[in-house]
Amino acid sequence: MAPPNKQMPKTTPEEDRRTLSSAWRGQRAVRGLMPLTARAAPRLTLDARRLVHADSFTAVMLAAAVGAHIERDQGHSVVVQEPLDDRAWSRLHDAVGTLPGRARWSGQREPPGRDRDILMPVTRVEDDETADLLAHWIGVVGAATRLPASESRLLQQATATFADNALRHASTRSGLVAACREPQGNDLQIVCFSPGEDADSRSDANRYVRELAERSKNELGGLFALDTLARRRNIDATLRVATGHARLSSRGQRFRLDGDAPVVPGFVASLEIHMAP
Repeated sequence: MAPPNKQMPKTTPEEDRRTLSSAWRGQRAVRGLMPLTARAAPRLTLDARRLVHADSFTAVMLAAAVGAHIERDQGHSVVVQEPLDDRAWSRLHDAVGTLPGRARWSGQREPPGRDRDILMPVTRVEDDETADLLAHWIGVVGAATRLPASESRLLQQATATFADNALRHASTRSGLVAACREPQGNDLQIVCFSPGEDADSRSDANRYVRELAERSKNELGGLFALDTLARRRNIDATLRVATGHARLSSRGQRFRLDGDAPVVPGFVASLEIHMAP
């Protein structure tokens, strides 16, 4: 582990600093996205030094925060301070992948070695060709890493479904997608974030996610069809969607709706496949 730097740099009117908590992963990262995307001074530092673990939620939400800042103005830039924890740095570095222009790592730590639990770094989906390539890629990676065939196919179908949903329904017609193996819970994760919200989700997020689930079940397609596929294949999996104040999750035949969660400035879809020990 690298030694901590106890001196916190001062900020100026041209600079802002925001800090990721040590447990900024999973649903905590989803809940913590909104403060990171709030308007900031032109030069923004995202301090990830306290981070002790990183997953696909961490990577996608961090990439979303970076994108939100630099896309507001051509003069905006972002510096990400690397985690001090060696494993967290290795996972975050590979899960985030290449940072966009005007964003960079601080350079306080050397690039780490390859983390083989990262199945797909954060990738922007903006067209059908990229969506198809990602679905094919995750299938190839699943075979190369010897994932069980049924779970690998479900992960591949989730990649295609999430990418298609972002292209068809997000107001930006784009999305950020990433996938990894989560060793602490022995899960496979795939996460997709689409910035912005469509008119329906803005007006009544709770109604929107309920109707989304019903359409998927009735039409045997869409996001919640993945839940049906998992049950048919006897795969233990949790499907989650989040937009605005609304959260809807499904595991098996159990649905849970939370209509008063912290705001998500966009749409998040995720699938966690819970592997046997």
